[in-house]
Amino acid sequence: MILNEDLKDEQLFRRLLFQNGLSSMAKAFHGKPRKTLLDPGRRLFRMATLLDCYPFRGVWWMSEAVYTALLAEAGGDRAKFLKIARDHLAVKMTWSPGMRHIIEIRLTQPVYAWVGPAREQKESIARMKHVVWNGGAEQIFLPNLSDAEYLMASRWATLESTYVVNVDYDPQADPEYA
Repeated sequence: MILNEDLKDEQLFRRLLFQNGLSSMAKAFHGKPRKTLLDPGRRLFRMATLLDCYPFRGVWWMSEAVYTALLAEAGGDRAKFLKIARDHLAVKMTWSPGMRHIIEIRLTQPVYAWVGPAREQKESIARMKHVVWNGGAEQIFLPNLSDAEYLMASRWATLESTYVVNVDYDPQADPEYA
């Protein structure tokens, strides 16, 4: 069976809505995401605050095309890359304050995921409550990727690389968000 093949939209989002801390994730898409079959060989990227010992546990990914577009828009400026990624993917500070670690995987088997544009998000930390992250970039919601028995592995993907965006940038200190 293909990963997430039997998981229906209503089951997925009902489950998200009733789990503590996940109701905002269920509202992360602008409009209804589409259940999409992702083929083996496809590279996916995820930004994390800390380099996670369990790289397959995260559920929010982006395609190589989105990752490449964010890099191109930043034009080689690492701080600008972090700023653009947070804004286009609408990642609130409470969800991922640092976002400096990038995890790259390659799918080894077909999987079903939910794909759609990121919905704008109003920041919730006190010093930035006036900030709205715009969203709009295509994001991929891919649950159940980690192996239940060994969280460092996946039967559906391999870890290709991890990167660190080595720059001293804090959105809370950015004059644009003051």
